[in-house]
Order: sequence, then structure tokens, then C-alpha cells
Amino acid sequence: MFDFASLDGQLGGYVRLELLPNQDTCWYWAWVVGPDRPPVVVLDQEVPLPRGAGLELRTTGLWADHIVEEPFEHVSVGAEAFALLLDDPAEALGPLVGMPTPFGLDLGWETAGARTSTAGTTEGYGLPCHVVGEVLVADERIELDGIGHRWHTWGVEDWWSAGWRSVAGRLDDGTWFADRTEVGADDRALEPHDATFPTSDRARLEEQGLDLVIEPLAFAPVPVANDDGRACRLVRALCRYRDALSEHCGVGWTEWNQPL
Repeated sequence: MFDFASLDGQLGGYVRLELLPNQDTCWYWAWVVGPDRPPVVVLDQEVPLPRGAGLELRTTGLWADHIVEEPFEHVSVGAEAFALLLDDPAEALGPLVGMPTPFGLDLGWETAGARTSTAGTTEGYGLPCHVVGEVLVADERIELDGIGHRWHTWGVEDWWSAGWRSVAGRLDDGTWFADRTEVGADDRALEPHDATFPTSDRARLEEQGLDLVIEPLAFAPVPVANDDGRACRLVRALCRYRDALSEHCGVGWTEWNQPL
């Protein structure tokens, strides 16, 4: 997964490529959001697996590639697709209907800090990154010089047994942070707004000495269903963060996994 955010919090997005070799398919999700712009989404959960040695995808209405230019240092991501322009991000949780919109990415993730390990049922790592390039939506060509994280995980993710909250971003003093914590159904982080989205949250990162107040700015959710009927809402949000201990602020992404 690759996420990005402008330093002013006005633009953010992410790409998630989930390979399912036992089903001979993969999921491709891409979002571009901002507090003052309608959300744009590519959500295809029936993409054929890449056939070559790389991670290039080609299917009807979608081309995407994910190239490791230098291991652990630089990855470039490109995409050309017809996305859907939505009136409300919550529309992505039901039958997906929107206005077809040209969409593209030409972005590079350059490692800017130390690797962190992932939590949950998978193994892997995350890397804080400086993200530079272009985002294309309809006739807009948006230059990005911001921050983000990229994640590489492997194994079987259990989306349905437990909820979690993850945070990843950077404060204005240069402090990078990333953390994932399991949360229960009675945790206030899952308290819904319009039956869907958290309105605020707080994350205490003891090892990093941070007490983060989380302000969601724009949402980018995805429903995830299993063949046996289990389902969850993966609610991701471009967020502004404030450390209550130092008063430093920053931007990044928060993810709430909400089993149904």
C-alpha cells in the first residue's frame, strides 16, 4: 500500500494492491480526496494477477504499475484509469455509482526514515517517505510535494475477527510516526458518525512519546467481504494530527477497520 498527503492537508490519497494468488486475482484500490474536493475512487476487486515478474496491471479501463527503482529506497507508482467521482465517500460502501472521470498517478516514494514492523496477522514492514509527482483528475494536473508511507506485507490478513486503528504520518518538527492498535466494538474510536465514520479519535504512542489528537479531513472507505458472509468496513481518512504533549501538528492517514 502507498499513501500520500500534501503538507497543508488539502490533498491526499492512497493505492492498495492486494494479491490473492489462491484466487488468481487481485484487488486494486485508489483514492484521491481532500476536505474541499469531491472524492475520486478506482475500486476493482477482480483484476487479473500480474503475469510477469513485476507488478504491472492491465485490464479494461485500468493500467497501473508499481516499480521498485531501488530496494527499500525508491518506488514509483503510475496509473491511468477511469475513476468514479462521488458525491459522498460513503457511497463507496454500497453499490458503487458515480461520474466516470479520467484519473492518473505519476508518483515516487523516496524513503525518508527507518523501517517499522507491521502488526496483525501478516508480516511485513512500513517506510516513511517523501512523495513527489503528479496527480491527474479530469482536467486537473496537480503537482505534489508531500509525505506518505508505503507498506509491504505478506500472509493472510484477517479483516473480520477484530477491529483495529492504525495511524501513519509526520509532524511539523520532522517526527515520523506509525502505529496499529486493536480496538473492540465498545471502543469510542468506532463510535459512528452518520452510522459510518469516526469524527475524532486519540492515539497514544507510548514508545514514541506521542499523544495524538486525530482530526479526520476526508474519508476514503472500502467494504471488504469474505465468501462465508463475513464483512467489514475499512474506513481510511486523510487526517490532521496534533500531539497533545508538544503541540506540534502534522498530516497523514488513519485507518479504522470495523468488522460488521
